[in-house]
Amino acid sequence: MKKLLTILCLVLLVSLSTEVSLSQSNQEDCDLLCQLGQSQSSQPQPQTKTQNEKIQTPREDLPEYQYEVPSHRIVKNGGMTFEIGSNDPFTGVSIHYHENGQPEEKTYYKNGREIRKEFFYPQRTIHMIETFTDGVGGNKVQVFDEEGKDISNDLYLTLWDNGSIKSRGNYTNGKKEGVWEEFDLSGNSLKRTYWENNLLIPTTDFESIVLRVNVPNRVNSNEPYTGIIRFKEGKYSGVILQQFKDGKPEGMSERYNKNGKLINYCSFEKGLSYNFGSKYIQERVFEYPEGSFCEGIHENGQKSYENYYVEENGVTSLKYISYYENGQTTSQGQNIYVMKDGEYTWVNNGVFMSFYENGQVRSDVVYDKGVVVSGMRFDETGMDISNGEGMGVEGYPERKGFFSNGLQEGRWEDEYGGFMNYKKGKLEGPSVHLFWENCTHEIGSYKNNNKEGTWIKYNFCKEDDDPSEVLYYENGKLVER
Repeated sequence: MKKLLTILCLVLLVSLSTEVSLSQSNQEDCDLLCQLGQSQSSQPQPQTKTQNEKIQTPREDLPEYQYEVPSHRIVKNGGMTFEIGSNDPFTGVSIHYHENGQPEEKTYYKNGREIRKEFFYPQRTIHMIETFTDGVGGNKVQVFDEEGKDISNDLYLTLWDNGSIKSRGNYTNGKKEGVWEEFDLSGNSLKRTYWENNLLIPTTDFESIVLRVNVPNRVNSNEPYTGIIRFKEGKYSGVILQQFKDGKPEGMSERYNKNGKLINYCSFEKGLSYNFGSKYIQERVFEYPEGSFCEGIHENGQKSYENYYVEENGVTSLKYISYYENGQTTSQGQNIYVMKDGEYTWVNNGVFMSFYENGQVRSDVVYDKGVVVSGMRFDETGMDISNGEGMGVEGYPERKGFFSNGLQEGRWEDEYGGFMNYKKGKLEGPSVHLFWENCTHEIGSYKNNNKEGTWIKYNFCKEDDDPSEVLYYENGKLVER
């Protein structure tokens, strides 16, 4: 019995000794691992995540939207947004990534509806922030360039490595507006798109348009067309693009020459289109939104003119400046819109100046609603020719003649063979207007600066046997006979 007790005691002692040894060994292992863990955690670690992981990211400006998921886990149904595997409308943030793994787009949801979007450049700087009202349309957009500058109402540019422009466009209140253009490395235009209130304006070729009661429709639609029509090259012009709204001309227009070069762009025109073979609407609607403009381009790419509309003291005026191909100013001044010769037209008002190609002042004239009040004229050397000392040059096409007291006097002829007659600066007597050489457009007479009597007007050119109409004027007003 004593021997049995002795054996049991020995077994018990060995067992206790082993537990203590294992316990100490485990503690040593733990100490080593903890030291390694502390050593590793003491070094700053890059944040890593897979696109399948849900991550928690606190937001200072939107603290309630800490729950983030990759965008492929989001589904839409019945106008609401859900996370895959959940029947509850989603509240949180979905993320779409660039190819480099950085966020490209973050969309914030509340109870299944979008409330905010953030777009990022590949290097993770913010590109655009758009907020929404009740998930049904943006009410505020902020746009930033890659340096962080707010360009919500500014020009946006990207550049090729050689410094040439890669793309450009304008934002208004954070939304794309007007023309956006892309270029190749040599600066040649690759693509032009047209935007209005951040929406791309659709463009349709003329062949897909049909006129119904003088209103353009798509071939397979009875709805008046809204969008841009691309008119094919015509007899006297290249391709023309013109915007329509509800079947009526309204919005941008641009024209190209026969070689496909852009020669004219207007941000807004309304109520007039020559592109269906004749005038589409006879009367131009006098309406120009603040900031609307037109510009022209020379064959060498230099700007040929620019004008923009301003309202001063309740009167809308057109301020303009034109240029030679070398960039020197040709003329500058302003027009107002008045009734003249039976129709509304733009006429000079206020100070008008013109220049020779060498920069020398050609004329410095004051107008009152299209009538010259006073003026001085100079030749290319700067000599005053206001009183017949030399022949002057005015207008487009350029007409040559003489002045008296700074006012045009007698017969003035242009390079195409057209002419006008003046008396003390006012049109008086026979007149022939040519668009270009061998292209007579109008024939008639003036009295006291107004059209008077019988006028013959051709669609384009008399020499091409174009149709004509006979018009009658009394004191500048069109009358029936």
